[in-house]
Amino acid sequence: MLWRQGRPVLQKGLHEEISAERKISTRGKLQFAGFHDDHRHVAVFGRGSDLPAADYFQDYLSTGFAYDGGSSSSWGTRVAFREKLDGDVELTAVYSFGGALTPSDDSDGLLRDALRTAQRHTFGAGISAKVPGVGTRVQAGYKWVNGITVSSVDSYGESLFQMDPYLHLMVRQPLPKFALGRWEAIADCNNLLAQGYVSTNSRDGRVVLVPAFRTFRGGLSVQFRNYRVLESCICPSRNRMMRGSPGPPP
Repeated sequence: MLWRQGRPVLQKGLHEEISAERKISTRGKLQFAGFHDDHRHVAVFGRGSDLPAADYFQDYLSTGFAYDGGSSSSWGTRVAFREKLDGDVELTAVYSFGGALTPSDDSDGLLRDALRTAQRHTFGAGISAKVPGVGTRVQAGYKWVNGITVSSVDSYGESLFQMDPYLHLMVRQPLPKFALGRWEAIADCNNLLAQGYVSTNSRDGRVVLVPAFRTFRGGLSVQFRNYRVLESCICPSRNRMMRGSPGPPP
């Protein structure tokens, strides 16, 4: 939820996409996609103090905030390749070209008036592997973005291929069975190098806009039947809900 002129608004958006896939050998898959994103209220995150409460949804435990960056509409394209190797190793590479909000030099008006949609290139590569014997699953990757952005480029593709901006790492460790269900310990680290932070001025004051916060999160997940539910999560850098994905029945 966001605030705009003292009223709550929801981030609304429409993603339309057409894609085609082709198998490469027996374990590889190549995808081509074209898409269109149309958003009425783009969520922009950042840090700042003494900001107008009518437009900035402030985190009372820190200087972080969520802000309605206004509307954005753009066309884009994506090429992705994924291949499974021996030993539970999977490689992923994703190229995307799409629109994202970027700040202009105008600092006399509202912050959202200084944000413009600009086309950006991104390229990400990741690896996922399972450690034999202990069952630990490690996923690491890096997504490069050319130019300054304060919102996501191809957010649908980021979710589809688990390719977060900049350097990210996730570790999932199965725990011994106890009580009901299957338990896992999770460690999730995003934007480890704290890249992409943008400092800008507006009529509201000076803020630092963050397309991807550096976060360190830990938690436990439990799986009942076909559903995995997160039981607890610790996120000292930024509050964020974590959701599990369906898994096989126990």
